[in-house]
Amino acid sequence: MSIPQLSQEMIRRYASSQSWQRGEAYYYDGYVRRVIQRGNSINAEVEGSDIRPYQVSISFDGEELGAVYCSCPYDYGGCCKHIVATLLVCLRAGSNGFCGSTILKGLAPIHRASNQQIMKPVVMIAKTIEIGKRRHPFGAV
Repeated sequence: MSIPQLSQEMIRRYASSQSWQRGEAYYYDGYVRRVIQRGNSINAEVEGSDIRPYQVSISFDGEELGAVYCSCPYDYGGCCKHIVATLLVCLRAGSNGFCGSTILKGLAPIHRASNQQIMKPVVMIAKTIEIGKRRHPFGAV
């Protein structure tokens, strides 16, 4: 048995608008660190305000969510942001997202702004080396 085809609408049905927004931010910021899918269940570790990542467990009952659990203290009805972020990783991982027992590490994509921040020092180093080569004929900086 495998997980059903997920959709944003399905995930939104189980979460408040605030949990959806925060979960989507956690997804984009790469807080979902590890996802393991076995059969019709998913386990994940999601970074949060605690020093240790929160443990998320999701099982499916046919085409719908079955039991969901997160070790965070959220208790306001519906799924918490950690569960939403995990489901978004599964949704956006591909057509069905998984094939058999799969371990996905660091799957959440880097947000475009974060990607630019990462590349900025690399580009500056490359420019510095290029400028140094112009000043020093043997490439010494």
